[in-house]
Amino acid sequence: MKQRACLGIILYVIVAVVYAGGSAYAGSTNGYLKKGNRYYNEEKYEEAVKIYNEALLKDPNDPIVQYNRAAAFYRKKDFENAESSFLNVLASGEEDLEADAMYNTGNTKYREAESVQENDAQAATETYNEALKFYKSAMELVPENKEAKYNYEFTMKKIEELKAQQQQQDQRQKEREDKKDKEEDKDGQGTKGKDQKDREKEDQRQKEREDKEDKEDKEEDQEDQGSKGKGQKDREEDQDQREEKKGQGAPTEKDQSELEGDIGREERPEGGMTKEAAEMLLRGQEEEEMRMRQDNKKKAGANRPIVIRDW
Repeated sequence: MKQRACLGIILYVIVAVVYAGGSAYAGSTNGYLKKGNRYYNEEKYEEAVKIYNEALLKDPNDPIVQYNRAAAFYRKKDFENAESSFLNVLASGEEDLEADAMYNTGNTKYREAESVQENDAQAATETYNEALKFYKSAMELVPENKEAKYNYEFTMKKIEELKAQQQQQDQRQKEREDKKDKEEDKDGQGTKGKDQKDREKEDQRQKEREDKEDKEDKEEDQEDQGSKGKGQKDREEDQDQREEKKGQGAPTEKDQSELEGDIGREERPEGGMTKEAAEMLLRGQEEEEMRMRQDNKKKAGANRPIVIRDW
């Protein structure tokens, strides 16, 4: 019988068991198989894989060579090729190798999950569950297989630990996110409070500016009204004085001259006499002419001879 490598359970040293004997596959690959097993037992797994590959060129369907090559891949931690080779053994339908291939495919799945669990817990959990299926199949084929039963229970605990670890990580992540949200809310409220205070200060300054402008406008209005009131009062006083002089009779030439001077000083614009001053001057001249005519009439009456009427 041909020799094959047997992988031990996960928690113990995996020992390669090599045995000899006749096989239906003995012949063209037998020499390659012995050489490859020698490299394998010397822990020269890379060289062993090369020899097993040469054997498969002679007979691609040899399940013993496939199995031992899978074991060499496993030893050199090439779990992807190890799994592929063990599955090829299962596909061959070789009953003598089926239970061991199932068991060692479970081991390979376990190692694959272990290599990724730190970076991808979800993928690791899924691969651990695949390992359980192969361990279970191995136990169904060989119920007394204690290693398969032990590894099955061990992997179950690993999955539970990983789930608990993942829950803790999720909880810590949630706490960090909640803390971050609270800090952002706090910062946001602080910013809003500061913005509100800034707006209130700006509104207060704007109101003070508007109040100041309103006050200045009122003061200007009062000054304008005071100036207008003073001018009106001065004009009224001038009017009273003119009416008073008019009531006393026609002004003399001196008075007329003074009046004209007052008018010129008060209301005559630059470059000419005002309308009011011209009217007053005209009235003064008319009154002066009338007074002179009356005086002439009185003088003419005084010189006329007295006529005695005797009728």
